[in-house]
Parts: sequence; structure tokens; C-alpha cells
Amino acid sequence: MIDIYVNDIRNALKNQSYFSALSLALTLPDVCGMAEFPNKQVAERYIGWYDKYIGAFLKNSEPLEQSPYLSGEMVYNLRNTYLHQGSPNVDASKVKEETNQVDKFILTLGDGTKIHEMTFSVSIGSVAFRTILVDITYLCNILCDCALDYYRSNSERFGIECNVIPQQYLYGKDSPLDDIPKDGDPIGEIINKKLLATGNNVQIVGNLTESMLSISAQAIRDSWGSQRIQQTVDKTIEQANDKPKVTKQESPQKVTKPTKSKKELQMRSFFGENFKEKKYKDKKEQIIDAFMTSKTKTQLNSKLTKIFQGSDVKVILKRLQPKIKDWSGQ
Repeated sequence: MIDIYVNDIRNALKNQSYFSALSLALTLPDVCGMAEFPNKQVAERYIGWYDKYIGAFLKNSEPLEQSPYLSGEMVYNLRNTYLHQGSPNVDASKVKEETNQVDKFILTLGDGTKIHEMTFSVSIGSVAFRTILVDITYLCNILCDCALDYYRSNSERFGIECNVIPQQYLYGKDSPLDDIPKDGDPIGEIINKKLLATGNNVQIVGNLTESMLSISAQAIRDSWGSQRIQQTVDKTIEQANDKPKVTKQESPQKVTKPTKSKKELQMRSFFGENFKEKKYKDKKEQIIDAFMTSKTKTQLNSKLTKIFQGSDVKVILKRLQPKIKDWSGQ
């Protein structure tokens, strides 16, 4: 992703969109600092990464000739004032290194060919006046160059999740639905993990991501409304649930149960809410099976009679009334 960010920054500079470029460029040490120092606080990792890979090469090595320079502390301060306050400036009161407690921070809007960085310091007794002038393109370029080099050398440290879909995958006459990526099923994987975490054995089968993208793409092209999309998704999932399938599991030790239909899932939820006595829980699967395989009240009554005595059958039928009120028979 760093290479994509850098490309956007450089395109912005070419179009003289300097402040857009600066906004994104000042976040690069955040991203790289997270990779270099994942256990440190934001300020520590930003300044630490910048000084290690950039600031150390900008600082004057002669102690007696020290003058303001683009240190990690100064750039982090610029990041905060610009991104959070809209002011491309440096607050000297928040800079600890005395050399960089500038009285004036000047940002020039240029292409970096005339000037890179210029400092000016005057000391009269105990009074000092310090100024630093920095070309915005130069600043953006050194941030881009160093961040990109670090990223290419340490790509394994980055855990950037890229939830980005190019527009042509959803819409465009030059990109048919067959061009939609079919590698993996990120949406299905997330749902399945959540289901397993709650103890639910139901698992999504097929490629749900591909299905949803296809439906969305067709919806956009045919000018469907959001309600039509939802209805199509619901219908697709319902049809899949009505055809039990065995899903693949990463671990060979796990046995995947057939996908349950929507009707059965609803019944199981209803049973849990309305049959809490032990004698009914012990016969849960038999009661649910009797309900699922019956088409009339008479059939259900007959099957329940083989499981329970008359009084219990009446209790069960009464509690199931909301589910069977439209069934024929008595």
C-alpha cells in the first residue's frame, strides 16, 4: 500500500495540489513507525522512525554549527498542527530540542528545484532568533523516498488491510461480471468465524463475496434499488440453506455438519425460547424432527404421541401454536 500512497502524493505534486500531497505524506512515518515500533505510543514511534531513517542524515554533525533542521520532533509537530488544526506550522513551545525551537517556520510552495531547505539563526547574548524555510515538494519527496525504501525492505512487518475495490469491478462496459476476482471469500470467512465463536455450527458455503459483488454489480448496471439488492441476497442465501452441503474445514479434526435450512434455524431458536424444561430438552431433536417432517397438525400430533404422553403432547402443541396455526387438521 505504501507504493500506492507514494504514487498519489507524487501525482498531487505534479498537479500542484501541494496541501493534498502534504496531508498524505505526513502520515507515512505513522505507517512505517507502526511497523518498526509496534509496541510504542504514536509520538514515540513516529519520531523514532523518522529520526532513525531520515533525521539522522539531515542533522549537522558539527556541534558548534548546529542550526534548525527537519528533525522527527519538528515534523511530528508539523503533522499535528496541520492535520488537526489546519495550520501548516510548527509550535515551538512543544519542541524539546532547543536548536529546533524556531521562531518562524516557513513552507514554500515550489517544485523543489530552486531550494530544498534553508535556515537562519541570530544570537544576541541570551536571545536567539531561528528560522527554517522548507520547500513542500522537497519535504514530501524525502518522506516518500524513505518510506518506500523502508517498505520494500521490510514488507513482512506491515499488516495493512486493503479493503479497496476498483470501480470497474462493479461497473463499466469494459469489465464484465466474469472479471470479478474469485480468489478467497473474505466476507464468508468473517461470518463463519463469528458463527463458530458463538458455538453455532452453521457455516456459509460457496463464495459469498463473489455472489454479493456479482449482485451489486448487476444491481448498479440495472439501476436496482437497495431493497431489490437485499431481496436478491436473502433469496440467494435461503436457496443455499435449503440445499444442505458439507463445507471444507481447514482442520481435519473438525467435522462439518450439513447446512440447516432457514426454517429449521428458526425452529431451533423458537424451541430454545419456549421449551426450557429438561424433559423437553432431552427430546429436543425428536420434537424438532417431528415438526420439520409434518405437514398437518394431525401428522404432528401422531408423531409427538410416539414420544410423549397425552398431557405433554397437548403442552407441546399449545406452545407450537404460533408455528402451526395455519396448518390443516386438528
